[in-house]
Amino acid sequence: MRYAAPASWHVEYYSDTNLGSRCFEGYESSTYVFKDWGDSAPAGGCPSNYWSARFSQRVHFRGRSYTFALGCDDWGRIRVNGSTVVNNWQGAGQHYECRSYTEGDYDVTIEFADTEGHAMRATW
Repeated sequence: MRYAAPASWHVEYYSDTNLGSRCFEGYESSTYVFKDWGDSAPAGGCPSNYWSARFSQRVHFRGRSYTFALGCDDWGRIRVNGSTVVNNWQGAGQHYECRSYTEGDYDVTIEFADTEGHAMRATW
């Protein structure tokens, strides 16, 4: 998927699997959200197991069809303007979805939860 030059992703890590108790907040500058935390905590002050993350950014889409892809070893989902596009939360099993959008700016949110062991996800 190609779109305008990326701004920073707003990154939030939580010390639970339901995005409820924030333990870190910051920004990351990248087009894609690829992470391999291994067996480590995602950030200082966060646990190494049973944590969650939210990456959000305003993205400009050209008017056309897009394929969204999500790979994660635990739970994950992609939302556009609050609507779930790809859902693999608690093992829902969806990893790809095609959607058409008119040209404009959209709020993209990627959420992930690590239950136990190795934590890795790749999105977009």
